[in-house]
Amino acid sequence: PAVVTTLNVSSTVIVEVESVDFTGNSTNATSCEPTGVAPNWESQNLSSTSGFLTFTPRHDSMAITYGVTCSNATSSHTAWVNIESTFPPQALGTNSCAVQIPTMVTSEWSSIWGGTFPTPNSSQVIVTLAQGRNVAVHFVTDSVASGQSGIVTSAPTIGTAGLRVASITQCPGDFTFGRDANGGPNTVAGMDPDCTETWGVGTPLNFEVNESYIPNNGVCELEPLKDYYFNLRFTSACATSTCRGLMDYTNTTSPSP
Repeated sequence: PAVVTTLNVSSTVIVEVESVDFTGNSTNATSCEPTGVAPNWESQNLSSTSGFLTFTPRHDSMAITYGVTCSNATSSHTAWVNIESTFPPQALGTNSCAVQIPTMVTSEWSSIWGGTFPTPNSSQVIVTLAQGRNVAVHFVTDSVASGQSGIVTSAPTIGTAGLRVASITQCPGDFTFGRDANGGPNTVAGMDPDCTETWGVGTPLNFEVNESYIPNNGVCELEPLKDYYFNLRFTSACATSTCRGLMDYTNTTSPSP
């Protein structure tokens, strides 16, 4: 006889570290097992043909599909549910920077792009991050007279599927507070839209070094002679334990006369 499997969950949208109740049932099955690439899911004990399980998903700010496959000697059937997990709200630390996400890693501009900021003139790299991890890429701006400027974008069709979120701030791993009107770290939640981008269609993130803050002009204005971070994270499911994405950088700094 044909197997029929059902899988229900207590919530399909959770904040990271919250638990989810899974309830599975089957008809005509002799055994069941977990299916899918969600971290730690395949090690769960789901051998019975019906049951209840409390599980804590571990996939920061991603949507991942969980499955249960039940079968008998001649038939099998898989039921799927999709669970979206979001980062907990970032708190503001005593240093006026967002409290870093525990899975953050840091890097230098030269390690990612292969040159000292704002070089190289053009670079395409595949950035690979473990599921749920984000990277803060450090660089230092020069004087306004240097005319430093550039464009970063991403090709969402190259690499693992899913959105990629980037921000440029003076604080590493900041996806929540961003900058204030004077260019420094902000103390109120809300990112400057000119300094953050979600890549699903390959739109650019433009930046330039400028003494003045010009809001809503489509360019992230950076103060001269300051430390900054290009923050990047993946926000959707990966087919493997890592997320890979093509990042494209173009140096648009005008050559010195």
